[in-house]
Formats: sequence, C-alpha cells, structure tokens
Amino acid sequence: MLRYLADSGEVPLHVLMKMFWPDEEEPTAARRTRDWVQQARKAGLVKLSPERELTTTVRLTAKAAATFEQRVSPAMVGHPRARGHHAATLKFVEDIKAGLGPNERLVEGYLEPELRAKVQAGKATQRGQVYDSFPDYVGVIETMWADGSVTRRRVAVEYVTSKYTSKDILDKASSFEANYDEVRWVADSARTKARVERLVQKDCACLT
Repeated sequence: MLRYLADSGEVPLHVLMKMFWPDEEEPTAARRTRDWVQQARKAGLVKLSPERELTTTVRLTAKAAATFEQRVSPAMVGHPRARGHHAATLKFVEDIKAGLGPNERLVEGYLEPELRAKVQAGKATQRGQVYDSFPDYVGVIETMWADGSVTRRRVAVEYVTSKYTSKDILDKASSFEANYDEVRWVADSARTKARVERLVQKDCACLT
C-alpha cells in the first residue's frame, strides 16, 4: 500500500478501501483501511487531510516518501509527473462516483500500473511484442435493476494532457472501444478537451 501511495501521491481513504479490500463487505473494508492508516500514522509514514470519514485523503509523509524512494527502484515508484497524472485520474474517478445513480456502485478499480502488472504477470515479454493500450484507470460499475438482476460494465478512464499527439489519442480510442464497455475521457485544459472531442467524437470532461 505504501508503494501505491508513493505512485499515486494523495488518495482518498475510500479509494484505498476499494483498491485493497474489494471483496470485503464495506464496513469491514472501511475498518481495515482505518486500522492500516492508524498504524502507518503511528509509524510516521502517512499523514491525513483535515477532512472526515472516508472522504479524508492520505499521503506519505516527506520522510517516508524519501525513504521509500531510496529503498525501491525508480521504475517501481514512478516519476513525479506520473504520480501527478494518477492523482488527476483519481480526482476524476471521484466525479464519476458522485454521478452514479442510486442503483449503481463502483465495485472495483485499477490504475494503469496495476492493470499492466495483472496482464503481464508471470509472462516473459518477447522482443517486438505489443499489448493493447492500457487506460489510466479501469473501474467496474455494478447496476442493480428493479427485477433484482445485476449487471457489470467495465469503464475505461483516460486522462489526456497537451503532450498527447492526435495519433496517441486515436490509437487509444480504438483500443479502448474494442476492450471496454464504456470510455470516459478527461482533459487537463479546455483546449485539450476540444481536441479530444473532435478526434474521438465523444464527450470529454475537463479538470480545470
């Protein structure tokens, strides 16, 4: 979990809860999350925002971050720019959750490094081997219908910045449409938003 915080920067408690205890009942997952955070705080490893309950965010202390980066490889921790990208993605995921209907809930969620690890785990990468594009985040939204049936859809989230080329965006769009039930786009600026919408012919949110 410390590795995840080092990679993501600042994460809401309920995101940690869903990431690390997705199969537990919500009260149990919430308790386990709080217990872990309490132990990590006592050890001087994490600090919390002043908000309350599961909307509180948690991040590594400066001392823990420095120690952690010395202890693991740069590839494992991720570049600070990558951590900012993950944080922006998670911020948009919170908007998605806030917009869910009363019969919907986000039951699973994975950032791009976790998705890549799941796909490539135990597999030796061959020279020239190409994988489908990995979105910045994939969430599973569960819907309960009036007849009691439950359906799930896999939603890809892609946070686009100005550094993305038009080819990058089109290639990702093609891959995501083929592999996920739904794609949510979000941009770092109004200008990037307009470019994404023109290229993929889909709505794109904007964080600014």
